[in-house]
Amino acid sequence: MISGIATIQSGPNLYATNNPDFPLTGQLDVLTSGGQPATIPVSSQELLGAPDVYLMPMMTCNPGISNGSHHCVNGSCSALPTTLGINGPYREPYLRGPAYTDSDLALQKSFGVGEGRNILVRYSAFNFLNHANTTFSSSVAPNKITLNYTNLSQGAAQPVSAALADATNANAGVF
Repeated sequence: MISGIATIQSGPNLYATNNPDFPLTGQLDVLTSGGQPATIPVSSQELLGAPDVYLMPMMTCNPGISNGSHHCVNGSCSALPTTLGINGPYREPYLRGPAYTDSDLALQKSFGVGEGRNILVRYSAFNFLNHANTTFSSSVAPNKITLNYTNLSQGAAQPVSAALADATNANAGVF
């Protein structure tokens, strides 16, 4: 007898399974109100004035249109809010993560050995097609699902509004 189980699941909603802001981090070189250079973290405390809300990125295009094989999110579609105190949208578009597939197979044969007795030989193979399932979990690769913004490549401190506008996502192409 041959039996098997095939499991196919569409990918999870990435915003539901990860932090909704794909932890938004980074550093900005800015000029203080007194004209002195300073480095500030990209955080809700610094940019929104409150630590109790997520700092959400602004969407500049559809992040669900991936830019390569095994890429689920186009990280280039997000940007920092360009005004202090203004946050990006909390309702992000649906982003589907990688699908899950699994195929298990079992073969069995029963042999009679005497009156009312049988020997059952069973062979089971799990994931017998050897299909690799990719994951998108913060426990696997936390730096690959982080929006990491910086303007440090600009070479000099900038006014806050210019620093926000010029900040780029260092992880734009990796997830």
